[in-house]
Amino acid sequence: MKNLFVVLMLVFVLGLSGCSDISYPPRGSGIAEAGDGETGLDNRAGFESITEKYRLKKFDITEKSFDWTHEFEPEQGHWVFENGDWSVDVKFNSPQHYCIGINAVALSGNPVVVLSVGEKVDDESDDDGGELTELGAFYITGGDSYFIEPVYFSEGEKRLTFTVFRGNVRFDKVSVVNTVAVSPERFRTSVSLSHPTPSAEAVSLFEYLNRQFGSRVLSSQFCTVNTNAEIEAVYAATGRYPVVRFGDLSLLTVDARYNDDEVEVSGGGERFGEIELGRQWHNRGGIVAYTWTWDGTHREDGFALSEVVGALENSGVVMLSDEFIVSMVESGEISDSSLRLIRDIDEVAEAFSSLASDGIPILFNPLPDGGSRLNWWGRAGGEVYVRLWRILYDRLADYHGLDNIIWIWSGGSYQYYPGDNRVDIIGESAFADGDVGSQAVKMSYTALYNSDGHSQNRNQRLKPAVITGSSGLPSPDVMARDNACWLIWTLYRGDFVIDAQGAVLPDAKSMLDSFYNHELTVCLDNM
Repeated sequence: MKNLFVVLMLVFVLGLSGCSDISYPPRGSGIAEAGDGETGLDNRAGFESITEKYRLKKFDITEKSFDWTHEFEPEQGHWVFENGDWSVDVKFNSPQHYCIGINAVALSGNPVVVLSVGEKVDDESDDDGGELTELGAFYITGGDSYFIEPVYFSEGEKRLTFTVFRGNVRFDKVSVVNTVAVSPERFRTSVSLSHPTPSAEAVSLFEYLNRQFGSRVLSSQFCTVNTNAEIEAVYAATGRYPVVRFGDLSLLTVDARYNDDEVEVSGGGERFGEIELGRQWHNRGGIVAYTWTWDGTHREDGFALSEVVGALENSGVVMLSDEFIVSMVESGEISDSSLRLIRDIDEVAEAFSSLASDGIPILFNPLPDGGSRLNWWGRAGGEVYVRLWRILYDRLADYHGLDNIIWIWSGGSYQYYPGDNRVDIIGESAFADGDVGSQAVKMSYTALYNSDGHSQNRNQRLKPAVITGSSGLPSPDVMARDNACWLIWTLYRGDFVIDAQGAVLPDAKSMLDSFYNHELTVCLDNM
């Protein structure tokens, strides 16, 4: 079982109804028919994704009614304590997709319940069923019903294992019913960007991305800062380059505050090295993407993000010049921390402005995985995170006038969602000890984000969904089986793909080859 960090990266939850019974979401992951005027690029009436056609051709999926329940004694339930687990055997009647639901109560902490599957074993055998495959996680908040779906099982008996982390849980009921793969309705998207007047290049790229979503998956590789090491290794192993080059802007703000000889950084400490590599990748016909691992070393003891964000909002600093902000610091109206936060954003603006001048659109994924609370920008909670995102967005888009950015949000929790008017694409991460699978569960629930948060009004604009970082690449066949065709799938950098000498890891070669040379994968040479 993975450590808690990876567990948190996998957590996604859908909580509905009361604890007395399990009320399942509608078949097809609760995605309603799109409303008039919100059906996407061309109102795709009768739209059937290419992956669904491929799935129907390749896989023998037989839908049969299935309704299985395991219920514990009323008011007693079954208690599982932190780091403990509970298993149950289920005999599935057909090769199809299923929805697993639980009634559970958090007895202490904020428990994460990870669901895994293994082979059924004889109770008298010492065999533990072999390696478990993780299917997803429930995040238990109080007492409620929680679901993971759609999950594919072949016919036969399987052992479901529920492992509890970060608290104690009382299970009242576990149920399994049949469902369907990710609905084709998930791929009906709006082509309107969040920026009111986006550049022509950004519009053109976003239209292209919307046409691909639900049809094929765009290959993407995260790169070590200021290098193309991973991309070149992928080419050496597969003979193909990814479409998307994902870089990290971490050096921009580190080197803006320190001289290169005062801080040890990778890539030679060149502040704009990533920007130049992005420009070169665009000139080769690829798509340029960045995340921003916003350095936190200057967040001194006592730094309170909520106070800094509040001061920036109340003073209207977002739309003021650097000179004016400095005068406000000198007069004591705002803190030096507020100034430094704005200056960090301005460093990103300077870098992106040079790309905008060359007509280069950017996929931008700032403040990633805020809901995990692993980084300083997420630890203050969802409300403060959202306010920080809006400051970042408004400073770049409104004050600096950057219209070439397509915004990817990967906050990982509906409580961290900034709203439709400041988000263009939904991102998720996919880290696991073993096979990452298709991440169909996450694909389904990305449809539930909207301006009001985790609303049960599912008739809203849908946004394309991407994987912004992962520990492995999925089988496109499995993605097709689950109809979970992510727009972009990004393999993370470093020892997820290469060794210290920059060579592809032996275990990664077959994974890369099967992904990059599959008919459903888009590479640089077949965009």
